[in-house]
Amino acid sequence: MTSFASQRSSKGSFSFRSLRTRPKRASSANAGDDDEPSDADYPYVWALRKTSVLDWEKDVPDADARRAEVKRMFALPVDVVPGEVYLGDAVCARDVARLQSLHITHVLNAAGAAAAAPAAAYAAAGIETLVLEARDEPGYPMLANHLDAARAFLAKARRGGGAVLVHCVQGLNRSGVLVAADLMLEERRSVLDAVRHCRARRGNECVSNKTFQRDLVDLARREDLLGPPPGAPGGAVAQEAPPRPAAPAAEPPPRRAPSRRRSTSLWGRLMRASSRAG
Repeated sequence: MTSFASQRSSKGSFSFRSLRTRPKRASSANAGDDDEPSDADYPYVWALRKTSVLDWEKDVPDADARRAEVKRMFALPVDVVPGEVYLGDAVCARDVARLQSLHITHVLNAAGAAAAAPAAAYAAAGIETLVLEARDEPGYPMLANHLDAARAFLAKARRGGGAVLVHCVQGLNRSGVLVAADLMLEERRSVLDAVRHCRARRGNECVSNKTFQRDLVDLARREDLLGPPPGAPGGAVAQEAPPRPAAPAAEPPPRRAPSRRRSTSLWGRLMRASSRAG
């Protein structure tokens, strides 16, 4: 059975309606940029955006082991929660035989028609699906629009002892942020630890959309799952965030040259007539 969720997810037992009405973020030097976080959230968003901070290769120093990991990452789908949650792209989602070999019972398509899969083959295999018409673009409120529906679908699969493939087109941003958010909330992990784990399974480009990063940190703050900031003892990141760069000064508007209006007074007309006569 296939169900469809619009850009506004339906109300369910998992409610994150507070995400839909975001409070104004604290003023900052970068407040004019819609993808920029508040000053309080900046260290966490910085850690997500600077790829080297959560680079999975740091934990795999051996070159042969790194090559093996890269090979595993491309053998989609990859398991994020073994036996429960898989992350993949549109191509692997169409390989029904592969899904059956992994005992996947549910498939969540986070990219709608752009990542359409064989509905008839799913039905024949008894695979239940959820389709979300989401977009991977700056400013798109992925979590506000779709997290409720995604978590309800994942919870349903867990209750039935099933496994879920979450995919989009490439298996990086739309599906990646949903899996990272679910992992963070389900296991009460800190946001940086959850993303670190997802990147270790899927690669460093996982959750690279700046809006999704900012909103994931915003959700973590609301759920008290920020964890220690980068550089703090016991945190997921040893490196401290650098000072926030100042926003460039706004350029003053160009000065308009004074307009030269022709005088309509008697004196003006006489002066123009005199210049033409001369």
